[in-house]
Amino acid sequence: MSERIGPLTALPQDAQQAYGLAAAPATLDAVDAEMRRIVDECYEEACRLLTAHRAQLDALAKALLERETPEEAEAYRTAGIPRPDRPDN
Repeated sequence: MSERIGPLTALPQDAQQAYGLAAAPATLDAVDAEMRRIVDECYEEACRLLTAHRAQLDALAKALLERETPEEAEAYRTAGIPRPDRPDN
């Protein structure tokens, strides 16, 4: 169990019968382990991205405190990232 996120279960043992599911405990453990791996991997990636882009996030937070609803172009400019091109509709 990850101490950062807490327990994670795909199919608790008691829910198994409530939904008419039949799976071996080893199968449920394998599903839970794979889910934990995926969640932990995504958590680490999210932390890495937030750390890498901390200055941009801080700039956006400051802009939002000063002006509650900046225009889209202003938000991109404040974060220092190029505004993506939009396809013509």
